[in-house]
Amino acid sequence: MSKEAVLAAVTLAGGATFVVHPHAAIGAAVGCCFFLAMPWAAGNLAWWRRLLLSVFSYGMGYAAGAYADGNGAMLVSGSVSAVAAIFFSALNRTGNTDGPLPLWLGQILDRIPFLKRGGRDDG
Repeated sequence: MSKEAVLAAVTLAGGATFVVHPHAAIGAAVGCCFFLAMPWAAGNLAWWRRLLLSVFSYGMGYAAGAYADGNGAMLVSGSVSAVAAIFFSALNRTGNTDGPLPLWLGQILDRIPFLKRGGRDDG
């Protein structure tokens, strides 16, 4: 599939979300743009990786905003989309460079009991 065909399909699917729940879609689009504006996150990635991270960020934000389904749907979807963009672009960058996790991401993951280093939960 060509780059133009993939972009057209993503645009069409994203446009359909505006019809179903416009506030969640607008918030998710704004949060997604937050990812695209970060040069360390999107700068050196191939176009298809940027597209996949953008679609994932948009989807997470849209789902959260549609779940909120009220006056705060736009704020919820924008916030979740931006946080998902930051979190998963950091994971992607770490995986691509075989480098260590960023300190802030390591501290977050250390708070999750089943991901603690050593495989045990010290409570």
